[in-house]
Amino acid sequence: MLLSPWLGLSYSGRDALGNCRWDGCANVKIGLYEGATSFGNMIASFNTNTNAWVAQYVYKRLKFLNNRYVSQVAALVFLAVWHGLHSGYYACFFMEFVVMNFERDLSTFVKQYPRLVSILNAGPLKYIKFVVLKVYVIVFMGYCLGPFVLLKLHRWWTFYNSLFFSGHLLFAGWPLYAPAVKAVLKTVAGERVRIEKKDDEKIK
Repeated sequence: MLLSPWLGLSYSGRDALGNCRWDGCANVKIGLYEGATSFGNMIASFNTNTNAWVAQYVYKRLKFLNNRYVSQVAALVFLAVWHGLHSGYYACFFMEFVVMNFERDLSTFVKQYPRLVSILNAGPLKYIKFVVLKVYVIVFMGYCLGPFVLLKLHRWWTFYNSLFFSGHLLFAGWPLYAPAVKAVLKTVAGERVRIEKKDDEKIK
């Protein structure tokens, strides 16, 4: 018996084979979420419908500004206001901004050195890399989400102060120590190959 398209809210049309799709209410990509080794993975795997909506109607609508950072800040401020007026929301989305730019810049730099990439993905090192990145995500995800839970300024400020603002130093301070890190990587990474920006790094 054929299921009617009007049977439920989760119906989202048909796939290429003509089969009904019932993923209209899906909001988490479980596989990506559980295997996430970066904040980019975590964001892409969770609240997917909300992220898609904000990307379409806030981020991309600011294409005329021709500035990815302004569009990103506007989208994050929109999300913060959407959640409420507690300062913790704004502190949390600020961390998302600096973390994502830290990851994007470092990842783009590393990818320009095929030798370094091949070393990191060869043999036992790829498993060690996975464990290290997984620990990185678990530890700093809690750090970044702290204000989202604590909400009030005196609470999340005490929380960060107890951790010596270590995450802020690591992520927000990246532009200050990035040249030193990149200089070290250059000495061991071999020949550099320039790569063009991907479409998803531009405002479509």
